[in-house]
Amino acid sequence: MISAFSPRLTNRQNRCEFLRMTAEIQQALERLAKAGWSVEFQRERSSLKAEILRRYEWMPLDLLDFFCEVKMVCSPDERAWFLTGEDFNESNGFAFAWNEWERLSLEAARDDQDEAWAQEIREFWDGRLPIFTSVKSGYAYFALDKKGREVVRGEEPVFEETSPLAGSFAELLGTMAENDSRFERWV
Repeated sequence: MISAFSPRLTNRQNRCEFLRMTAEIQQALERLAKAGWSVEFQRERSSLKAEILRRYEWMPLDLLDFFCEVKMVCSPDERAWFLTGEDFNESNGFAFAWNEWERLSLEAARDDQDEAWAQEIREFWDGRLPIFTSVKSGYAYFALDKKGREVVRGEEPVFEETSPLAGSFAELLGTMAENDSRFERWV
């Protein structure tokens, strides 16, 4: 459902001025809301922490706009959700951090006292921006890959092994909004 205080995606004439998301992303969010997803927008455009912007300076503008304008996009069963600016700014109070999978991997490397492995993990995540978390069938994530700007997925037990999922963030949203069966495992 789209939050009552949020701009309605179908009423473009009355939408808040701060909305900069592309029409393609707005329409996909509307379709997700119609499919039972909870979709809420920020009351005003927020910003991301400087450390996030530095680390992911390669982040596409459409994704940055999404992070800064959307408060929540959560599946009907609340076991899968898109990360938003609130996650990256650590202001949502969720049990899972935006970089939860990196943290778990680094913890394993510390337990093994393996600094070389820890460095590989950091380098891996410097090139992959988490955008989606699922706990439906174990721990899984979708991330934007720096090299091709495609969306990849990873899951436990080895989070740093990924497979391609979509050609872009907008494509991912659109495909998920169509209730594509490829996503049943995570949504």
